[in-house]
Amino acid sequence: MRLVDLAPEFLRHEGRTLMGVRFDQAQSIWFECPVCRDGRGHHVLVSFAGRGLADDQGSQGREGKPSRWEVSGTGFGDLTLKPSVDCTPSCPWHGFVTNGEVT
Repeated sequence: MRLVDLAPEFLRHEGRTLMGVRFDQAQSIWFECPVCRDGRGHHVLVSFAGRGLADDQGSQGREGKPSRWEVSGTGFGDLTLKPSVDCTPSCPWHGFVTNGEVT
């Protein structure tokens, strides 16, 4: 499945969350869960490493600590996130975003 099919939005966190920013301004990405999109309809929030986020901004892991991913590409069509994205146990999806493809 392509990332663009999951209604992605690049985000910036500046006191409040700004949606629809350009990739070069983004600190996170938000997209529909590829497994639950037809059921519960929740979103996945992935925050980028090295983009100036404070510890209390963006995605948080199960232990309440900030979670950050290495990001590369130029936009939704060729975005790659490392490492994998793990939504378990709240959702069954544990997968990858590689070159704009979600698996």
